[in-house]
Amino acid sequence: MKKIYFVIIVIALFLVFGYGCSNSNSEPMTENFEFAANTDGKSYYVSKYNGNDRLVYIPDQFNGYPVTSIGSNAFYNNSAIEKIIVPKTIETIYSSAFSGVENLREIEFEEDSNLISIGENALLGCKNLLNISIPNSVTSIGDYAFSGCSSLTSIIIPDSVTSIGSSAFRDCSKLTIYVEAPSKPSGWDSTWNYSNRPVVWGYNG
Repeated sequence: MKKIYFVIIVIALFLVFGYGCSNSNSEPMTENFEFAANTDGKSYYVSKYNGNDRLVYIPDQFNGYPVTSIGSNAFYNNSAIEKIIVPKTIETIYSSAFSGVENLREIEFEEDSNLISIGENALLGCKNLLNISIPNSVTSIGDYAFSGCSSLTSIIIPDSVTSIGSSAFRDCSKLTIYVEAPSKPSGWDSTWNYSNRPVVWGYNG
């Protein structure tokens, strides 16, 4: 009889905790995020991250709608984050979104990213960021977007990028810039490479 009770208890625990765990893994983890609706009423943007995780997965949906942008100052001065994974639903990273995230080492963009724009000061002062590959969907990089990323050693800029603002890579003292375009596109600001970092034009990987 004791064995029967034991089996029943084990099954009950599995149903309660096992089912709960499987459900939690299938849903986006949104408890540390604040969201706001975009003007289209059919999508959201990340307005604030309140967590202290070292690895952060930005949710790709909220309330059944896609998350399409990361708002201004959403991660501002967070000192815990070391890696961020950006879902393919994100189209815009707004100004200063990751500014001052000083321990950030890596940003990973999901395959088939739809990212179009990286705003001004987006990663300003991310002094431990080591390297980054810009998705080939991106068309614009704002003023001072990567300024002060003093540990950044390489960045790959696809030929989809038609606009880069002033001083985008200012004070990136270790940086080599790999550009797929054979020469500077006309839409790039004359001071885009203010610190005169080495540039490899016509890069093909």
